[in-house]
Amino acid sequence: MKKSKNQMSRRLLTVTMSSVLMLSLASCSNSDNHAKFNENETYATSGSYTVTTGELWNELKWSASDILESQIENVVLDSQINKITKVMKNDYSKLSAEEKELFADENEYKQLYEEYNSRLIDYVVQDIYNLEYKNEAFWESVDKLTTKTKTVSEAKYIDELLTNYRLEYIGNEKVEDLVKNGNKDNTAGYLKLALNLTDLYYPSLAKELYAQEKINEEIKKADDEDDDSEDDKIGYFSNSEFVSKFKTLYANKGDLDLVLIRFSSEDEFNKTLRAFGLKVYNKEIYLVDAEDKSYEEYCDYYDDLSNSELTKMTKLSNNPDCILEMYVAIYNYCYDGYRSPIKTVDGIPQINNIDDLRKVSKYIFTNVTDSAETIENIKSSNVEYTYTKDELDEISSSFTTYLYETLTDDIPYSTSSQSYNSSYYIAYKFGTTVDEDNNIYNKDMTTDDIIDFLLKEDNKKYFDEVHKALSKDKVTESSLTSYLNEAIKDVEVKIYNEAIEISYLKNHLDYSKTLGKNKNKNVLATIKYEDKTYNFNLTKDVNDENSLIIAGTDTPFGAYEYLEVANGQTTSIDLLSNKIIKDTESYEKTSEYKDNYVNYIEAILYNFSNNGYSSNGYSSSLGKYNFLMLYFHSADIDEIVDNYYRVQYASVSLLSNYSDDKLLSFFKNYVDASYDNYFKLGGKRFVVYFDGDDDGEADDTDINDSSNWINLIANNGAGFDINNDGAITGSETTITYGEAAKALIYDVYDEINASTTNHTSKADELVSEINGTAKVIFDNNPIVSENQWAKYRKIGLRVKVEEFTVDNSTVDVDFNLKQRLYEYTDESKYQFFINGTTPSCFIENLTKADDELVLTDDGYNLIMVTSGSPKSSAEWKESDHSDDLLKNITIKYNEEYIKVEDIYNDEDKLSLNQIKLYVLEYVTSSSSNLTPSQLSEACSNFLSPVLTRYTSSATQRVIILEYIKNASGAISFADNQEYFNKIQVVNQRIADEYSEYNNDTTGTSNNFENWWTDLEVLLKEAK
Repeated sequence: MKKSKNQMSRRLLTVTMSSVLMLSLASCSNSDNHAKFNENETYATSGSYTVTTGELWNELKWSASDILESQIENVVLDSQINKITKVMKNDYSKLSAEEKELFADENEYKQLYEEYNSRLIDYVVQDIYNLEYKNEAFWESVDKLTTKTKTVSEAKYIDELLTNYRLEYIGNEKVEDLVKNGNKDNTAGYLKLALNLTDLYYPSLAKELYAQEKINEEIKKADDEDDDSEDDKIGYFSNSEFVSKFKTLYANKGDLDLVLIRFSSEDEFNKTLRAFGLKVYNKEIYLVDAEDKSYEEYCDYYDDLSNSELTKMTKLSNNPDCILEMYVAIYNYCYDGYRSPIKTVDGIPQINNIDDLRKVSKYIFTNVTDSAETIENIKSSNVEYTYTKDELDEISSSFTTYLYETLTDDIPYSTSSQSYNSSYYIAYKFGTTVDEDNNIYNKDMTTDDIIDFLLKEDNKKYFDEVHKALSKDKVTESSLTSYLNEAIKDVEVKIYNEAIEISYLKNHLDYSKTLGKNKNKNVLATIKYEDKTYNFNLTKDVNDENSLIIAGTDTPFGAYEYLEVANGQTTSIDLLSNKIIKDTESYEKTSEYKDNYVNYIEAILYNFSNNGYSSNGYSSSLGKYNFLMLYFHSADIDEIVDNYYRVQYASVSLLSNYSDDKLLSFFKNYVDASYDNYFKLGGKRFVVYFDGDDDGEADDTDINDSSNWINLIANNGAGFDINNDGAITGSETTITYGEAAKALIYDVYDEINASTTNHTSKADELVSEINGTAKVIFDNNPIVSENQWAKYRKIGLRVKVEEFTVDNSTVDVDFNLKQRLYEYTDESKYQFFINGTTPSCFIENLTKADDELVLTDDGYNLIMVTSGSPKSSAEWKESDHSDDLLKNITIKYNEEYIKVEDIYNDEDKLSLNQIKLYVLEYVTSSSSNLTPSQLSEACSNFLSPVLTRYTSSATQRVIILEYIKNASGAISFADNQEYFNKIQVVNQRIADEYSEYNNDTTGTSNNFENWWTDLEVLLKEAK
C-alpha cells in the first residue's frame, strides 16, 4: 500500500495521477531525444491518426515526479526491502554466505518468514477492503463489513489490478479467484498477490520494519541510559505501560466452563427470579417461602417483601451446591423450547407452569447436596458450556473481565444481572482451563507485584515478550511517515527532465534546480543516499549498474514502462481525440475567439499571482512559468490557446453539446425513469425474530433453506399450540417457527389496532411487554400478558422495533422491505390504512388469509409508515406565472448564445426546456440561479443524478471512444489490445458504481438499465 507523504491511499493516489493526465493535453512537440527510447514507435492508431511513444511520454512525464517520490522512499528503505526479498525466497540453503549474514541463524530466518508472511497478507487485506493501518491482523475489521461492502471492495480491487498492473492471472490462477476465495482460514491467495506485486507491498512492509528499527534504537538508548531504579519507568517505558501490556498478554486466557443465560431485559430477569421463588439482597440469594399462596397472592407478596423480612428466609449460600442446579433449572426454563436441555438431578419436578417453578427451587434446595453430580450432568448433555476469551469478548470485554475476575471460587455465580450491549446475563462458573502460561496472572496482583514478577531473572521470557509488544505498539501510521520523512531529508535528488523537475518543485519548494544535460539521456534523475547514487531511468536498462530496481525483484526500473501500464492507453485515447478534433470545422471555428482565450489565461495568472490556487497546491512562489507548465504543460500562450482552449471548446460541440435537443431528450428519458421510480418513506417495523445462538442478534432467515429456523418444527419438535386451546392436535404438531412467528405478528397487529394510542407507541410498549414476559403458561395467572405471549417466548421468539428510512436509491436495506414500501406508494398494488385516533401513522391492512407478511433477513415484519416525501412536481403553469420573466432566456454557452423559449409545464415530470435551462446553468456556472426554486427540487431529485452520471470521467471516456470510432475508426494498439477491451468494461462498471452488486430486486434503484446501449445510439445519431 504505497502512501505519499500526506498518507493518501494507493487507490486515491492512482486516481490523482489519472486526474493530472486528464487536466490538460498540451503540445506534443519538442520530444526528448533519448538514446534508449524509440520515440517514433507507433503506440496506438485510429484510421490515419497515430500516437507515438514519444508523444505518449510527453504526457506521462508530468506524472513521473510522483513515481520519483516513491522511488526515493524505496532508496531509503533499500536494506529493509532487500531483507524482505531474501526472506520471502523461503529457502535458507540457497542464500549466499553474504546473504546469510543478514540473519543470526536459520531459525531467525524462518521466524522472520512467518512474520513477514503474515504482515504481507495483512497489507493485501488492508488494500482490498480499504482499511486503516494496523500493526496487527485485519480480520476483526473485515468481519464488521457488510456482505455488499466486501463484494464491491473485492470487485474494485480486482479491476484496479487489471487497469493499473494488467494483472489478471498469477500462473494458472485468476486474480479474481484468489481475492474472492480468500478469508482468514484461506490466506494463500493473498500471499500470492503480495509476492507478485512486490513493488506495491514490499515497500509497505519495509516502512514498518524501518520504523520499528528506529523505535528500537530510541528504546535501546533509553534503556541503556536508565540508571534510576526508583522512578516509575523501566528504561523507555513506564511501569504502568508494562503493567497494562502484561495484563493484555497474560490476563484471563484460559477457557471457562459456564452455565450462561441471557435475558432480553432486566424486567425479564426479575420476573424469572420471581417465578422460581428466588430473590437477591446484598449479594445473597434467598428462597422466598410462600407455598401456601396462590400465584396472584404470591406475586403481590414477593413484590412487597421487605429486605428485613427477606433476610429471615432461607439463604441459598448456606447450601452452595444447590445453586448450580438452580442455574441449570433456570437455563432449562429459558431454553428448553428450542435447545437441548441440560440433564438434571433425579427427582426434580417437571416444569409445567409457573407455580411448578417454585416447587423446582424447593426440591433443589432440599435434595441437591453435591455439585459434582450437576457438573457431570452438564458435561454429558448436548449443550455448549466451554467458552473462550475471544467468544466472550464478542459480548463485551468488560463482561469477560467480570466472568474471569469477579466470579471467584467463593462466589462463582451472578447475584445480579449484568448488562452489556442491551442484553442482560447471569452465569455460574464451574471450571477454568489453565492457559499456556499456567495462569501467571491473577486479579489480586498489584502493580508492584507485576513489576517485581517481570524483573525477576527467571521471568526474562515474559519481560522480553512485554517489551517487544510495547515497542511494536509504537509503530503507528504516523510513525511510519515521520521516520521515513526524516531520513528523506538526507537524500540528494538531481533531476534532468524539465517536466519532472517542475512537477517535483510543486511539493518541494526548497528544491534547488539542477536541470542540465546528462550524458546518459536515459537518466531522468539521480538519487544519492548514504554515498550511493541510483539512476531514475526513462526505460529499464539492464546494463546500468546504478539503476533503480523494482522493489522485491532483480528487474531494473523504467519510469515509462511503469506509467504506460497504468495510464498509457487512457492517455493515448486523449491524444488521438485531440488530433481528430483539430481536423474538424468546429476547431477551425474557435479561431475567432482567440482573444477571449488569452483573457482567460491572463485572469488565471492574476489569480495565481495572488495565491488564488494555493489551496490546490499551486503556491505563487512557484513562478508563472512553472505554474503554466504544470497547469497547461506549456508556457507558450499561443500553444496553450491552440492545444487547450480551442480543443476544449471544439470538443464540447463535438462530444457533449449540452444545448443539443437529442442529448437533452436522452437526459429526459432517464429523468422520467427517475421520476417513475421515486419514493421516500420512513417509519418503524415491528420484527419477530429468532436468536438461537443467544448472541443478541437475529439469526438469518432463508425461506429456501430447510435447516433455517423458520422451516424447523417449533417447540423442539413437540408441536405448538397455535390456536391456544390448551392442546396440541392435528397440524399443530408440525407448526414451524416461521408459522409461529407469523401468528405472533397477527396477535401484535390485533393489539395495535385495538389500542387508542399511536401505533408506533403501542408497538414500543409491546416490545417491552413481550420480551419481559414469562416463558410458561399458567391457567390462573393474573398477569394476562404472560400467558398471551409465553408460548412464543418459550420457543425462543423475540421482538424488536427498528426505524427505517428508504427511498428509491437505497441499496443497504433488505429488498423485501423495500419492495413492500415501494408498493405502499401504489394504491392499486397494496392497501394500508391510517391510525384512526392519532392519524400520524399508516399501518398495513393485514388479514391472516392473505399471508402477506414481509420476511426480511432478520424475521417477519409489521410495517408502520410515519413519514413520506411526495414526488417533486415540475408543474409550472403559464396561468400561474404569466409575468413572462422566464420566457426567451438567453445563456452564453461555448462562446454562443443559446435561447430557452420558456419553462412552462402542465405536467409533473420535467419538460425538455426545464431540463435545458438547468443543464446549461450547471455546465456554465455550476449553479442554478435562473431555475426557479420551486423547480429546483425536481431538478435535484431527478435530473442531477442523470447529469452527474453523464459528466463522470468514466462516461466521458466511453463518449470519446465512440467519437474516435465514428470519426476515424476503432483504436488499435500495437500491444495489449486485449487489455484495452477489458478496461472499457471496467470503465462502465465504475460509471455504474458497481450497481451490479446491489442485487436490488425491486429495480427502483436502477434508473440506468439501458444507459450504455442508449448512449451508443445517441452518439451514432449525433455524428
